[in-house]
Amino acid sequence: MAPRKEKPEKVGTEQINAAKTLKEMHERGDIEGKAAGKQLVYHAKQDPNDFMSPEELTAMDQEIESVRSDIVARKAEQKVLQATCNVLKSTPTTDALRDSVSALEAEKDSLEARLRVFRSGDVAPVNVEGKEKAERALRTMQRQAGNRKKIFWELWAMVTENQPEGITKEDLWEQLGLEADA
Repeated sequence: MAPRKEKPEKVGTEQINAAKTLKEMHERGDIEGKAAGKQLVYHAKQDPNDFMSPEELTAMDQEIESVRSDIVARKAEQKVLQATCNVLKSTPTTDALRDSVSALEAEKDSLEARLRVFRSGDVAPVNVEGKEKAERALRTMQRQAGNRKKIFWELWAMVTENQPEGITKEDLWEQLGLEADA
């Protein structure tokens, strides 16, 4: 059986432009072309007398090696400079430090004012019995708060199970102006 002929590919505008450009460059003498069957094969002009001596090639190889080692050294230097730059970027500015010092001084003044009250002797120390009484009262209040919270959530569940359609629990919460504990 004879081989099937492939359908020719569609030639795009880029290929046409490239072919025209190559033909124009060949006509101007910028590049050379040789016929290969029905096609022209283009290539750069090469002067047979334009070649480098072994000494010139060796010198060029040495220059390439020198440039490569220079690149390695400059990359290492760039890493060091980048690290220094990152450190400088992460340090706070003078203005930020001044703001921080001002805030700390204000906090210190506030704490000293509170401490002065205790040092003045006007505040009586709490005895053991008073401390125990306060702790019992705290535990009682915490227990009551927990019980009230439990009752609230049970009531909330009853209210929201029969809420009208189109209103979500979140919408109802907002409409009632409720706030949850943090």
